Amino acid sequence: RTRSAASSAPTASTSPRTAAVMNKKALLVGCNYPGTQAALRGCVNDVWSMRDLLIQVKGFDASNIRVMIDTDPRYEKPTGANIKRALADLIQRSRAGDILVFHYSGHGTQVPAEGQDHETDYKDEALAPTDLNLITDDDLRHIVERLPHNVNLTFVADCCHSGGMLDHKALQITGGSSPPGLNLMDVMGSLLGSRGLGGLQTRSRELPIGLLCQMLTQRSGTRVAPGNIRYTLGNMFGQDAVRGVLCARLVIVYVWSLCLSGNCVHLVIVLIGYACAPDLPWPTHVRRYVSWSLVLRLPRVG
Repeated sequence: RTRSAASSAPTASTSPRTAAVMNKKALLVGCNYPGTQAALRGCVNDVWSMRDLLIQVKGFDASNIRVMIDTDPRYEKPTGANIKRALADLIQRSRAGDILVFHYSGHGTQVPAEGQDHETDYKDEALAPTDLNLITDDDLRHIVERLPHNVNLTFVADCCHSGGMLDHKALQITGGSSPPGLNLMDVMGSLLGSRGLGGLQTRSRELPIGLLCQMLTQRSGTRVAPGNIRYTLGNMFGQDAVRGVLCARLVIVYVWSLCLSGNCVHLVIVLIGYACAPDLPWPTHVRRYVSWSLVLRLPRVG
C-alpha cells in the first residue's frame, strides 16, 4: 500500500530554481527475523527490488538511499530505535521541494491502544522491527507531523495492518503515471526475475499478538500479556521504547500505591476489571476505575 503525504501539494508555479535543487532521498527497511518463530523470506529482497526501482525508474541517486536489513551485518540493523532515528533524520534534513520515500517490508501487528487515541477498536497499528521494539501509528505520526512545508513523503508499508499505520491522518492516495511505454508492474516483475525470485511463496506478514507476547516473554524473561506489552518494552528498551511506556509505568506505580496505602477495595476493583478484560491496557482500567469511583463515591479504606 502506497500513500503520499505532503504538507502542501506541489503547484505548477514551482520555480526552476526550486526544481533544480530538489533532492530525492529514501529509507528502505527489510526485516526477515532470521532464526525466530516469525521468520520471513522475502522482505530483504523487497528492499533490493525497491532500491532498483527508485534508481532505474524514479531517478534516485544510490548515495541518497539508506538501507536497513537484518540478514547482513554490513548494513544497519532495522531495530526500532534505528528506524525511528533514521526516519526522523530523513524528515528533519529535508527542504521544500524534496521527495522522500520510506519503505518498510516486514511484520505488522496490533496492540492495545493507550491514552486518548480514540481508536474505535481500542488497538494501535504497529510496525514490528527485527528487535520487536514496536513502532506504533502514534510514533509514526509524531515523526511525520514534522514534515517541512512542501516536502512530499511516500510511505510504502508492505505489512499487515498498514491501512491505519499513519494513525488515520488525512492523506492523498495516488497512483501516479508511468513514463510513456513503461508499465511499473512490468518493471517490478523484471526486477524480481533478474534476482531469481520467480514463483515466490508467500507468507502472512501479520505478527499475531499471541506470538508477539510469546517472543517478548522469551526475550525479557518475564510473562508478557497484551495488557503489559508497553511496560515490557519500556523495561527492555528504555527511552527508545514505544510511546506510552511512561503512562504504563505510572499506572503500575499507582496500583502499588493503592496496595501499600491499604486501599484494598480500590485495588480489588482495578484487578477485577483487568480480569474481565485482560486484553485492555492498565491505563484503560484505571481510567474506568476513576470514572466509577467518582460516580459511586466509593469510601476510602485505610
